[in-house]
Parts: sequence; C-alpha cells; structure tokens
Amino acid sequence: MTLVLAGHAFELEEDLWGDTPAEDRAYVEVGVFVLCDSAISTLDGRQTLDDDFQKIRRIQVMVREPQFYPDGHFNRYGPATIAGSVDVAFAGSALSAQAVFERAAAMLSDLRVSCDRSSLDGSLLYVLRSADERNPLTEGGAVRTWGDDTFTPADMAAISIQGAVADCLKRAIEDTFAAKRRICTSIEQFRSWRAEFVSASWCRRASTARLNLYRLAEAQDADGLLYFAVGQQEIPAGDLAVLGMRNEFEASAQACFNRAREGRTATIDAMREFMTRSIEQHRITGSREIGLPVREVRIPV
Repeated sequence: MTLVLAGHAFELEEDLWGDTPAEDRAYVEVGVFVLCDSAISTLDGRQTLDDDFQKIRRIQVMVREPQFYPDGHFNRYGPATIAGSVDVAFAGSALSAQAVFERAAAMLSDLRVSCDRSSLDGSLLYVLRSADERNPLTEGGAVRTWGDDTFTPADMAAISIQGAVADCLKRAIEDTFAAKRRICTSIEQFRSWRAEFVSASWCRRASTARLNLYRLAEAQDADGLLYFAVGQQEIPAGDLAVLGMRNEFEASAQACFNRAREGRTATIDAMREFMTRSIEQHRITGSREIGLPVREVRIPV
C-alpha cells in the first residue's frame, strides 16, 4: 500500500523586512505540493520489500516549435526546448506505474506546437500535440501556407503546457492498462495491476502550477469484459487528494488540511507532520504497508 497527499500550498506572505506581525500578513497560495511515503510491501502489508522506494518521478516537458519556408509552407519542427516539468506520484502497482512513467515521458519529451480552428468563430487556436497525434502541419490539409501573422513569437510565448500534460498522462494510463488487459490471464491478475496517480505540473512560460488526479473505475465493455475507465480532474485549492490508504486517512487528512488553513499555518508543514505521525502510529500496529521517510515535491520550489 501507499499513502500520497497532494494539495495547494498556503502560507503567510513573506515578511521581507522582518517587522510585520503575523496577524497583519496575508495568507496566500504559493504553489502545490505532493507528499508520499517510501515503503513497498507485500499485498497483505506484513512484509516490507523496499523501505526507500521513490514513488514520485519528475518528467521534463519538451516542446518543439514549427519552422516555415519563406513562402509560408511548413518546413520542419525545430529543436526541443524545456517548457516545464511534471512530478507524478502513484499508489498501487509499482510495475504499472513504471510503465505509465515511461509512456508519459516518451510523449512529453516531444510535444509539438500545432493548431485547431475555433468552433465558434473559426479563429486559429494554438495547441500542443504529442508526436503520435494527428497534426495538420505535418499531414497537410485545407491550409498549406501560413501567413506572417500566424505562429508568431508572441503566439508561442502564450502557449501553456498544462492541458497537454494532463491529456498525455491520461492517455499514458489508458494505454498502459489497455496493453495489460490484452496479456492478463484472470480478473484477479488484472486488478492486482491497478494504480492511481496524481501530477503536479509547472509551466515555465505561464509560471503556473497545477494538480491533477487520475483515478481508475472498473467498467465493462460491450462484450462484458473488465477494463479500467480513467477519470481525470484538477484538484481545487480547498481540497486535499489522498491516494492509497484512503479509508484509513482521507477524512483525517482533509480535516488537518482544513485546520491548517483556518489557523493560517503552512499547509505543507501541517500535512508533512500529519503524514509522519500517521506512518509512525501505523507502524506501531505491526503493519508494514507504509513507511518513512516522507518524500515531498513543492512547485514552485
């Protein structure tokens, strides 16, 4: 099992001169955070297989911009540049998580600026697509030449990676479990591969952080065969996402998060203390499902 906590970081505004009382300082949102334990255990939670396992993986997000011939025809995509990053934590099967990480890294390392047409007024909308998605620039279409007023430096600077990151992670999860479904030999085996994820992404251009949660729900296809439907949602500022041992900790963790906000204390400090205390108390019972140290990611740093 695993315990993962993810939420928005609130704290008192920094006192640059050191002379402002705490009650006079604003309590502000400063980013997002993810905390997780470090233990990998057997399914029954009685034995620890690895007590220092990294359950958060950082993936660099790379974007390539299009280059055009002087006559406006598409030429090629330029070199990839770092546009941000995403930290992904999981609860569940480590093997499934590793497959998701590898699939997501492949897509996010080669995002390409492309475009769509607005359904409202037909205006040009700039989007990011992975290399395996259909792309009107590389495939051709109704428009084959592009004017000087399209794909400008200002247009490129305004593109956020957040939507593409969320979409690519969801697709990576769907692809992974679709592949596992084809090779599983029983329902029990398929269920044992289950994993859920939370992502904390940072867009350099927009200087924005975002938390997204990916949960799996069992469903049946037209033939009555089991598959996992992937639900994705952004975590709002007032909520705390709990992955893994939700039955044991979700209610108490959310209550701790709420108390921290009401008391104007740093939410990441409060949740770090909550997780450390919860792991220590849980270990006293003899369970080895979760363990120290607590690992954390805070965005922006």
